[in-house]
Amino acid sequence: MRTRGVEPNSQSYMQLIMGLGLKVKRLNNLEKYWLQKWFDEFVRIESGNLFPKKFFAKYKKLLRCVHYKGDMNPKKNLYLVLKTFENKKLRDSETWNLVIASCVQGKNIKDAEEVLERARLEQVANSTSYHIVIKGYLKSKDQQSAHRVFKRMLEDKMVADKSTYETFIQYYLTQEEKNTVETLKRLWQGILLTTKKREVVSSVTSIALSKYYRSHGALEEAEQLYLDLKLKRKALDKDYLEELNQVIMQFVDKRQYISAVSLYFDLVGQGYSPNSKTLEHITRSFESNSQFEAIEQLMKAIPQDLKNK
Repeated sequence: MRTRGVEPNSQSYMQLIMGLGLKVKRLNNLEKYWLQKWFDEFVRIESGNLFPKKFFAKYKKLLRCVHYKGDMNPKKNLYLVLKTFENKKLRDSETWNLVIASCVQGKNIKDAEEVLERARLEQVANSTSYHIVIKGYLKSKDQQSAHRVFKRMLEDKMVADKSTYETFIQYYLTQEEKNTVETLKRLWQGILLTTKKREVVSSVTSIALSKYYRSHGALEEAEQLYLDLKLKRKALDKDYLEELNQVIMQFVDKRQYISAVSLYFDLVGQGYSPNSKTLEHITRSFESNSQFEAIEQLMKAIPQDLKNK
């Protein structure tokens, strides 16, 4: 453009930046150089903008396009923006969160936390801001830093949302520490407390928790998980029902028949079709232990129309 005597405007640089941002592959060093140079030019031109809100909207648009790549220097660019428009506060929490997410994506977790600290000072941090940093630390196996940020979040009287607890649960499911089961129980209670009416509890989380409990001999916790979901009146999907039947059969294998049968009938009472494989597992165990009266009572308790399903 300049070779033809046309000076690029800020819109020109926005289009160039977004064009590179749409590339599927990671940028090479030369592309990263131009990406940064174009951003600097974009801010320089916009520095004379008499309506900073319009610039902030453009800045957020750029971040939405490139934040997931982690190819720019998001912290440096944010500070450049703040310095350029130091007389106008950037109050949009989403913009700050996009910067934090970009730092995490670029594996600059310390930068992400530094931006979070600045957001706290500017009073624009929200629960999502903390969650992004916590998730970044847990992904990098830095449990101590994740807990530090979580503690600060609570100190700032931010309400941890369901996704924050789910993130911690996914992390602890990979751990084999002594008190992991107890930690998971507390985190699960956090999910229940922060789940709103009609909000869905992820079956991925509940299934993973139940499997962890089973594999660590904590069947009572797996049973309580179901009872919690029942109390919340959450519909159970096919995958979770299959997992719950595994819990019942494991109770049978341990000859904890009261828990096994009560769970089985509770499911039937909730309107779920009885699992024939589970029923057969129960009756076989009863037979091998000469519990013939229990078998008779079991079969009588199941409605005829449900037996044939």
